[in-house]
Amino acid sequence: MLIEAMDKSRVRHLQPEMRQEVILTLIYKGKVPAIKLYMKHTGCRLTEAKGAVERLGFEIEPGQAS
Repeated sequence: MLIEAMDKSRVRHLQPEMRQEVILTLIYKGKVPAIKLYMKHTGCRLTEAKGAVERLGFEIEPGQAS
């Protein structure tokens, strides 16, 4: 069950521009808009997008938005 959850939350391959757009949306607008944008770019479902955006959030360094 845990392995299934991890598979669903992997980050799908995004073009670099789209990936950067999702990360910037996460930084400046928050998680919900970033999830919606990720879903738009990949066509995935909500749970997968949520997990993927959370994983992308780990790549953001503290203070990066300043």
